[in-house]
Amino acid sequence: MLNKILHWSYILGYSRWLAPRWLRKLLAGSEFHRSWLSGYLGVFEQKGERLGVCDRQWFSYRCNK
Repeated sequence: MLNKILHWSYILGYSRWLAPRWLRKLLAGSEFHRSWLSGYLGVFEQKGERLGVCDRQWFSYRCNK
């Protein structure tokens, strides 16, 4: 059940939903916040390798469509 909630928060972040500041402060440091932030930044894992903006081998903004 927790994995479904964390996946849902990741998808919210990936869809560029920006939570109100008070909610981000309330959830700061929690697993929910980390999964949302990973989605918001476009961070993901593929075959055990972490990829995305935080990889820093290259830097590019994710397309906003």
